[in-house]
Amino acid sequence: MTDQIHPIYRAWFLWVDPILTIAGMYGNLFDHDLALTAAFPNYPLTEEFRPFLYQIGGMGTSYLVLLVLLQRYTQDVVIWRILHFAILWADFTMLTAIYVAMRHEGTLAISDWRALDWFSIVVTGICTVLRAAFCFGGGCQGLWREGEEGLNRG
Repeated sequence: MTDQIHPIYRAWFLWVDPILTIAGMYGNLFDHDLALTAAFPNYPLTEEFRPFLYQIGGMGTSYLVLLVLLQRYTQDVVIWRILHFAILWADFTMLTAIYVAMRHEGTLAISDWRALDWFSIVVTGICTVLRAAFCFGGGCQGLWREGEEGLNRG
């Protein structure tokens, strides 16, 4: 089944996505100032934010375990699709969070975007598009037939 997963997905999901997840985890678990500045540059870090940052970092840790271990354990495209369909919802909520934070900050106009905003939007957008395309069959030969058989096993 290895040949059913396009090399772009394989490279992104096995290497790029885990590295990005580690970066996000680091900020949310260990560098709270950086994590908060990414969303709210005009607000100081207060103790009220810390529980949410730890929670986000913990979720990232869960994703990292699945990305690094599960994807290397199996090449079953159905398992990969299920995994990435689950993470796709986190991508959508991250894009929503970016939008809400930028609206709150009054920085929705492209001319007001900081380098960190560009990075967050572009990288999260690429992750979302690649993950959605993979989940819905883009670039995977025989994906739907294999998926139906895989889901009807057992």
